[in-house]
Amino acid sequence: MARRTKRQLKLVGLATLFFMLMNFTLIKRVLQYKDQTIDIKHQISEMSPTILIWRPPFNLKNDYRADSNVCGQAIHCRVTYNRSSLEKSDAIVFHYKSLSKDTMPAVRRPDQLYVWWSGEKNHEAALSEYNEFFNLTFTYRRDSGVYAPYGTTGGILDELRAKKELDIDALMKLKRKSRKLAAWAVSNCSVHRRMKLAKELISAGLDLDTFGACFDNRQLGEGQNTESFYKALSEYKFYLAFENGYHCKDYITEKFWYNGLRAGTVPVVWGPKKEDVEAVAPKYSFIHVEDFKSTDDLVQYLIHLSTNEDEYRKYLAWRTQPNYRERAERYGKKGELLSFCKLCQIILERQEIPKERRQMLTVPSLREWWWGGENKECIKGEYLDLEMPQDGVERFLKARGIQLVS
Repeated sequence: MARRTKRQLKLVGLATLFFMLMNFTLIKRVLQYKDQTIDIKHQISEMSPTILIWRPPFNLKNDYRADSNVCGQAIHCRVTYNRSSLEKSDAIVFHYKSLSKDTMPAVRRPDQLYVWWSGEKNHEAALSEYNEFFNLTFTYRRDSGVYAPYGTTGGILDELRAKKELDIDALMKLKRKSRKLAAWAVSNCSVHRRMKLAKELISAGLDLDTFGACFDNRQLGEGQNTESFYKALSEYKFYLAFENGYHCKDYITEKFWYNGLRAGTVPVVWGPKKEDVEAVAPKYSFIHVEDFKSTDDLVQYLIHLSTNEDEYRKYLAWRTQPNYRERAERYGKKGELLSFCKLCQIILERQEIPKERRQMLTVPSLREWWWGGENKECIKGEYLDLEMPQDGVERFLKARGIQLVS
């Protein structure tokens, strides 16, 4: 009996040793596989297309990314400011503020994409020397080669959903408690027409709280783009989303998307054409100044909504309706971030095509696209806002071949 026990123990010991060796071998293989996976990922990263930003916009090196964590799909490009990557870069992005052929690369690889980038409605540059020079435009305009809006419906909904701030009842409770009507934060005081319009609204009876550099630097929360800023704005029913340009094509900034929709207020819009806003915004989410014959009519309507909760809530309904998904392309907190994903996607798709079969991407005339594609009242309006003498406006536009529209 004792012999059998010893024999059994010996067999159990051998079996245990055998399984330990097997497990060790398996663990070793798993670790080797993980190491190989990490190496493969590293190789993929090293082999990914490179996007070079030639000069940081306004000398600010923001962390622009184009990887799967940001893009939400199998897209990965390396975005860099390092000019030592010039030779291997697949696209070079030139910001309008530092645009000069004298400081551009001396040698250009034939398959490199040159991209013109602007997030502002700048119209001071003639741009005539850049005919057939750039391959893509990268702006907030929907007719851009790479569309880079300040915001989109889907992007706002994603952020609200992540922060669990879609509940309209909770938002209305906050507004009832505060009893605040309208807010406006502005730091560019040179756009005289919108300043005049705001004064007219106040004269017509609008209870407007003002913030920003134009109003003694009064601040909301901890400042723009902070959670406390949005929370403070959410106590108001309306926000004056007044842009610093009039009828500028697709120029709809954070004033509308974040100070308005993201913060839980109803934007009162002045600047962009109504049809441009309707093309990208949720239906029944904003009030457009041009829908009213006078500022008196507009103020009376805002007061009417403020005292009729059921009517007011209709402007917030888009927050909880699932069919309001992305109507523009996917977007993150800063317009360019996911827009670099779009540029990366263009590069990756082109790399799938043999070089001899790739379609040539060219902007025939940057000047014609940027100036000719803009609404004339936008260009004229910029200089009227700066109070340039009228004959100066006419001379400026005439020199650029643009007929002044009265």
